[in-house]
Amino acid sequence: MAECEQHIANVTHQWLLGVGQALKAIRDHKLYEHTGYPSFDAYVSHRWDMTRQRAHQLIAALPIVELVAPYADREVKEGQTRVLASVYDAHGGEAVVEVWVEATRSGKPTAAALERIARARGYLAPAGGGKTLSRKDVGHPNAILEMREALRAFDLQSLRVLAAESPDAAEEIRVGCEQAGNALLQFASELAGMTAGHTEH
Repeated sequence: MAECEQHIANVTHQWLLGVGQALKAIRDHKLYEHTGYPSFDAYVSHRWDMTRQRAHQLIAALPIVELVAPYADREVKEGQTRVLASVYDAHGGEAVVEVWVEATRSGKPTAAALERIARARGYLAPAGGGKTLSRKDVGHPNAILEMREALRAFDLQSLRVLAAESPDAAEEIRVGCEQAGNALLQFASELAGMTAGHTEH
């Protein structure tokens, strides 16, 4: 009985895990070529009646499901993985597990509960964007507050999905990231010079 119930639990809450792992292996190792399909997108469309966006979403959810599956006693939903993906990108796997475990202790780890706990622990930006960011920090001009909110809103998970869908999109994102990174590094260098000048005085 225990083995049967464990099997039911595994199949139930590891659906995303199993499907994501299989699709990722088929895509990464080009296994679709063995059955005559010219591309991964053609394979999932014809074989599983699945759009490429849907397939890549399932693959993108995989790292999150792998992290929380050992702590889950029920199906892990995609809505939950979308909330935790932002936590994962900004703070890593330990933060994801921490939020999941806390949500489980508080009741059901719904997407809303996960988001609430992640915000409370500072892993996600406060609800409402810049308006809820503390304006008591009067020593900072609005430009700094806006910069902080822009960085928090930078959605790496969405960019990963977009990049996975198209090589052209991936290249465009790469170029954009390099340009933004170079601009920020140059600006940081200027700020370091200004800081050094003030320190000397």
